[in-house]
Amino acid sequence: MKRRQLLQAGAALAALPPVVRAQSAPTAVTLQIDGAAVPFYAPIYVAIEKGYFAKRGINVKLLYASAAEIAKNVAAGNVDFGFPNADAVLAARASNVPIKVIHSSYQRSIGATLFKHSSGIRTFADLKGKRVAVTTIGSPNYLQLQVGLKEAGLSMNDIQLEVISTGAIVQALQADKVDAVVFSELRRYNLEADGVKVGVILSNDFLPSYGNVVAASDRLVQQKGALAKAFTQALSESFQWTIDGHAERQSHWLSTSTLRLGRGRKLFCCVPCARPSFPRSGKVPTLRRTVWGRGIWSHGKGALTCWHSTR
Repeated sequence: MKRRQLLQAGAALAALPPVVRAQSAPTAVTLQIDGAAVPFYAPIYVAIEKGYFAKRGINVKLLYASAAEIAKNVAAGNVDFGFPNADAVLAARASNVPIKVIHSSYQRSIGATLFKHSSGIRTFADLKGKRVAVTTIGSPNYLQLQVGLKEAGLSMNDIQLEVISTGAIVQALQADKVDAVVFSELRRYNLEADGVKVGVILSNDFLPSYGNVVAASDRLVQQKGALAKAFTQALSESFQWTIDGHAERQSHWLSTSTLRLGRGRKLFCCVPCARPSFPRSGKVPTLRRTVWGRGIWSHGKGALTCWHSTR
């Protein structure tokens, strides 16, 4: 090949977007999430382990932060992508933070107010004078609490607000250190698995939203649109893999997305269940329909495993 042809070929390669270059030089991107062992992040692990990102020339590094911090970091360019609760992104956008939603996981919020049945709480009006906990001031759950109280004719001044870390907030409710927590609906099932009778007020009933979403800054979308598109395509392929029912129950990625339950049991789930059940008998549950789709429950390697397909 002549020297001029070599130079032209080299120039053409350099002009290609990072996501279509040779796999020997993948584009490194950072994805910030707010917890590793939660079921709605399972598609990320699927996409990593099955090579959906890699085949598009993307190498994903996972970082961790709270949902509110994720939105700030994405907008500031500290990370390339975030996968926070949608409420955090909506709140950031309302404050003119330059951030966009480029992919979504499921179509309703899983925020909820949890309380023991014995507390006498049934509605937000019953929270007056009660000890109510959130994980951080300004978090999506904090916003849900504000809106819920306002709908009941109350304000933050009418409750005793407690701020408790993510790792301790459920235990605080269980130990009666607080009367209610505004957190994730999924934690209800942790408590019920431990024999605690729990009531719940779903935040989506009065503040409709979405589940976790993939967010990117306005600048990244404008300057690296091909990268953003390739990232979302990889994640969509991961969801489709789940929808198609290709459940490799004992694969490595599955063990990285574990939600620990009472008595040492584990739940693996690609899409969070609306009303999962955890039978103490050890028998395999039958097919259950959820608000997200259909869940097939089975046991795999000593764990309770759930696989979904859309309606």
